[in-house]
Amino acid sequence: MKDNLPMQTCAECGSRFIVAVSPMSGLCPECAHQLYGYDNCNHQMRAGRCVSCGWDGSVSAFIKAQQHKA
Repeated sequence: MKDNLPMQTCAECGSRFIVAVSPMSGLCPECAHQLYGYDNCNHQMRAGRCVSCGWDGSVSAFIKAQQHKA
């Protein structure tokens, strides 16, 4: 993962993510994609985190329920 970049916690899933990578303030790229259709990060998971955006694979109960409806 990219070191020394500002990170914050996603308001939806609770994962930490790199602020500069997300298209939305307060949401990780995954949640921004799932909730609002923004382009997603091409996740490359290593040691439980995406090396590109920092997402840890967390999914909120709301998004999980939406995925099961589809």
